Amino acid sequence: SPNGLIIQIGRNMRQNDLISFKLSKKNDLWFHAQECPGSHVVLKTSTKNPEDNDIQIAADIAAFFCRAKGNNKVPINLVKIKDLQKIKKASLGCVTFKNSRIIWGNPSIGKNYIKKNPQ
Repeated sequence: SPNGLIIQIGRNMRQNDLISFKLSKKNDLWFHAQECPGSHVVLKTSTKNPEDNDIQIAADIAAFFCRAKGNNKVPINLVKIKDLQKIKKASLGCVTFKNSRIIWGNPSIGKNYIKKNPQ
């Protein structure tokens, strides 16, 4: 992220499940396009508090890695990992959550950030 926090992106159901439940800690932040298929994005905030620009870029990346990436803005759910749960008997990566807030992500900013910061 702009301030040195790690951003993880799940590119398929197995990776989504891995970063959301196995590699995350309860205070990390989870991002996903609202009511739209896409990647899970986790901002690793367990060791350092994020700045607003860290949160915004994670939302922009989630907007880029979703089916609605052709839009100018995409509503992104922001949830603390501790408020995220797997749906029982559902496929990998299917989740439910509480205490979410909506941040508007810009897919083109997310795309440019990924191009400039490949890893």
